[in-house]
Amino acid sequence: MTRILAFTALVFPAIILTGCLTAGPGADLSPLLRTGFHRSANESETELLVPIFAERSTPERSEWAIRPLMGYRRNHGEDFTEFDFLPPLGRYFRHGDRARFRFWPLYSYSRVTRSDGDDVDWTVFPLLFGGHSASGENYFAFFPLGGFIREFLSYESFSFVLWPLYQRVTKKLSATERRRSTSFLLLFGWSEGGRIDGSWHALPFYMKSIWKGRYRKYSVLWPFFHYQEKGLDTDHPAKAYGFWPLFHLESADNYYRHGFIGPVIFLGPLVQVGREVPDRWQGEPNRERNAYYIYDVPWPLVRIEKTREFERFRILPFYSHYVEEGATSSFDSKAFLPPLVWLRNSKNKEYEKSDFFFIPLMTRIHKVYADKRGEDLYFQLWPLFHTDSTAEGGYDFSTLSLLPSRLAKPLESVDRLFWPFWNIYRYQEEPTGATRHKALFNLVSAYHDGTESRFSIPLLYNYLNVDSVGWEHNFLWKLITIEGDDGGLRNMRFLFIPIVSSSERTMYPGGIGR
Repeated sequence: MTRILAFTALVFPAIILTGCLTAGPGADLSPLLRTGFHRSANESETELLVPIFAERSTPERSEWAIRPLMGYRRNHGEDFTEFDFLPPLGRYFRHGDRARFRFWPLYSYSRVTRSDGDDVDWTVFPLLFGGHSASGENYFAFFPLGGFIREFLSYESFSFVLWPLYQRVTKKLSATERRRSTSFLLLFGWSEGGRIDGSWHALPFYMKSIWKGRYRKYSVLWPFFHYQEKGLDTDHPAKAYGFWPLFHLESADNYYRHGFIGPVIFLGPLVQVGREVPDRWQGEPNRERNAYYIYDVPWPLVRIEKTREFERFRILPFYSHYVEEGATSSFDSKAFLPPLVWLRNSKNKEYEKSDFFFIPLMTRIHKVYADKRGEDLYFQLWPLFHTDSTAEGGYDFSTLSLLPSRLAKPLESVDRLFWPFWNIYRYQEEPTGATRHKALFNLVSAYHDGTESRFSIPLLYNYLNVDSVGWEHNFLWKLITIEGDDGGLRNMRFLFIPIVSSSERTMYPGGIGR
């Protein structure tokens, strides 16, 4: 008897699994296996060891995931492919003629396919840099020993030997104009070519920086003594004098800007006052709304500022307000106890958008489209739940929602591959009208699209109803099966032994779920 029970325990699941793999509309042996084919969407789904492996496929797209290790998505119509592994560290992305691969922060690779060849760049951070261009130019660098790098930060090229002993950078200013800057130990250097030809420095003794027609800057015993002539391309050129860290004085015939006590030269003075006389600006009549003023008393705690483009007022750590107005857009941002509470409103040609953030607990983003196609609304009460509805008709609700910044681009793959492991319940509506319910780490599942309905509780019960095919109830991993259609009950089986059998057969002999 013991041998018979052991044999049954091994063979019975295998028989059921074999039958399910030859399924018509789908099969359910969760948590081991769950499959389905949705005719209305022409979509197939497969899950193994729920929620570890999941796969979905339509004629337009295909995707699969081995959670939480890796995930793959491909959009056939847009020639779009992405593959994430160990999120958010590893990622491969390809869209049209561009491809990128990274394993942060150790390695990155990018390729752009052009008509005359490929541009390739790669990095083994922080030591090795290399690549080649479509024109056949190769580059390689071993930091800090030496090398040549293309497209480095904002520069067209960067070459060095025993950095910072020697370096040269080239910056593209226009289609025909380039600037080359050379330095030794970053203290001695010069620039040639372009509008700053003739600039040089021998720090800390002397520095001369010229942008022809725009400014001239000089420094003696840098960073202490400064003199500048700026705004040379306007009707109101200005002169500025500075003795760091005590004062900085700047004035023209229609404005002044003075600062006092600058403890950190790159961040600005502690106390700063400035105002432009509202009479004219760049040869055009001025108006009071175009007046400019700035007060830091002291920086960065209190700032009052107004320009032609924006207004800013802040008293840290209590309040901050920023307003920006343009011909085609606007932006208004308020913060209370920054960075805890933020309210933002913006408008452009495409949409109006309002945001509310109570970091990290609450996020609300509302977007209304100008073409009347609808609105997007996202709300998250972290870590309890989030809701997300789109103008296209999609909707998503989930509890729990453990990523406080789940909309941030670098965390998209983390949310996509990890959410089933903290999922208590998730409800999704697709623009096609299909709805999905997932609960208890995706183990409990339901689907409905108007032509079929599915429901599954692992090991205990699953249900399938497909229009023009029939319905089926299964209990205890198909130990008991009840089938029927619009005409009523057709079959009832216990361990594949018919209890009730109809002479009329369903579309899928042996059961719609097999």
